[in-house]
Amino acid sequence: MTTTDDQARESFAAEPWRGQNGHSQNGHSQNAHSQNGHSSHAAAAAAAVAAVAPEDAAASAALMAEKEQDPVSRREWWGWYVYNAAGNAFSLVAMSIFIPLLLVYLASAQAAAEAGAPPPPQCNATLTTNCLQCVAGKGQQLMTSSGYTAYDTPNVQAGSLSIEPVAYTTVVIGLAVVVQIVGLVCFGAEADFGLGRWRMLLVGTLMGVVPCMLCLALTSPSLWWLAGIFAIVANLGYGISLVSYNSYLPVLVDSSPEVLSAGPDEASILAAREKVENQSSLTGLAMGCVASVLSMLLTFAITLLIPDDLLKLRVTVAVCGLWWLALSAFTFAWLHPRPGPPMPKKGFSLLNRWSHLFRLFKEASRYRYTFIFLICLVAYGSGFTTMLQMAVLFGQNDLCLSVSSMAIVALTVAMVAIAGMPLALLFQRRTNATNKTMVVILLACLVPLPVWGFIGYFTPDGGFGLKSAWEIYLCAAWLGFFLGALTSYSRTLFIDFIPVGREGAFFTLFFICDRISSCIGPFVIAAVTQVGGQLRPVFGYVFIVLLVPALAVQIFINYGKGVAEAGRANKHQEQLQDESLYDANHSEGTQSAHAEP
Repeated sequence: MTTTDDQARESFAAEPWRGQNGHSQNGHSQNAHSQNGHSSHAAAAAAAVAAVAPEDAAASAALMAEKEQDPVSRREWWGWYVYNAAGNAFSLVAMSIFIPLLLVYLASAQAAAEAGAPPPPQCNATLTTNCLQCVAGKGQQLMTSSGYTAYDTPNVQAGSLSIEPVAYTTVVIGLAVVVQIVGLVCFGAEADFGLGRWRMLLVGTLMGVVPCMLCLALTSPSLWWLAGIFAIVANLGYGISLVSYNSYLPVLVDSSPEVLSAGPDEASILAAREKVENQSSLTGLAMGCVASVLSMLLTFAITLLIPDDLLKLRVTVAVCGLWWLALSAFTFAWLHPRPGPPMPKKGFSLLNRWSHLFRLFKEASRYRYTFIFLICLVAYGSGFTTMLQMAVLFGQNDLCLSVSSMAIVALTVAMVAIAGMPLALLFQRRTNATNKTMVVILLACLVPLPVWGFIGYFTPDGGFGLKSAWEIYLCAAWLGFFLGALTSYSRTLFIDFIPVGREGAFFTLFFICDRISSCIGPFVIAAVTQVGGQLRPVFGYVFIVLLVPALAVQIFINYGKGVAEAGRANKHQEQLQDESLYDANHSEGTQSAHAEP
């Protein structure tokens, strides 16, 4: 195999995740791409063209030349922007709220049917004993003449396995993330070659939309297993579409009139590219935030209009799929294919893609502070994703909230998160805090949330400790206020620790670690509920995985040395000085903990 072949494959192996993680959650991370995006993207494409057969190389060169002569229009930019607004209805509304509720409902109803006897009726004004009553802070209770006792919800049978309905739901969510990781590693690179970018965007969209629409057919609890398959397939489709969508960004930036007319010096090109990249990224992000709120309001209205719980859950998921399909139609009408070079005929097997990923982890382990931060990211990432999932499941099962009330909880998280990010940025500017300091502060602000839930073990019914409905709304506001800022600063801190010239490859690791953290929480919730039947013990796990990484980042990561280790010291002199001033204010014990061993 030639060196050119290896360079082409190495360059494109990391590319699909590059746009995904550099931009999808915040605009700050675009700066890492703008440092090397224009020249490295062109060089990688040229290497790939040279690595294939002459006739293929000639065809690819013609396609790429045509692309360079076709500047991006305002209409094409809008085609790219609107897709973020389309897909967010699935990721932030359907997959985060209504699909988990639908899975729990179907599995619980099927478990009751399999038990051979119907569950006791719900209590009402005339029926007060031998009936079920949802008690805030305890969930469903069996009311008797002497009070109430815990009601053990029957398990659903999956072959020889007996699964608690909440455990089943969280296992499906965890498996959906695992399948998404495997699918993106195996097929994500296809988006960089030929017409793969446009085709995978279409295929991923259909893979996500169709299962959402088919949820209307889930009329019987006996189809509980099919609902899980729909969730896994839809989430895989969303991941594929989002990778393809974000891989468009560097191509559109390179073909924008501002970048094409910049120059002739490299500094002018980079400056123009950074400006276009940041502006377009933030515009897409803003459209996604607005669309999330609007889609939540729409689904909230549906939950109020439809009285039947199963029907309203099926309809809301289908509406999210319809929203995704309707808005993405503008994307496919306005966004050009923008073809890439043909895929190399040799050395790009599935085995090579997995081996490349393992080599990236091995490379990252050579950068001490980068690797420590990745480990901390997996830990505290699983903490706040678990809190998000707990907000939905705990609110419905333990606090007796209706589907409409849970929609309000989700809307609260989204709207407060929008307000929290600029306030966190203002705080950083006022205090000159480093990105590391901001991550530690934000984690410290989230630690009291699981403590709040755990206090409920020691307080009476109706007391403090997430035992009342008003507490879940306050908890949602608290979580949303700090969560958006923590997501943003986690990415900007990681950018500071990325070795110069390895941005695309290391963003692959960042994406994989982010996905791993997302699947840990569901399996923890499943294990806890399967063994004990309660959700409250999960707060203990969340407390540990938020507190320990916060201490580890503060004690074991030296911001200045991490930046220097990555070769970015010259670009961060002011922040290094801020770090020195920050460390000077700490005790000698803390300073020694920061020292290089």
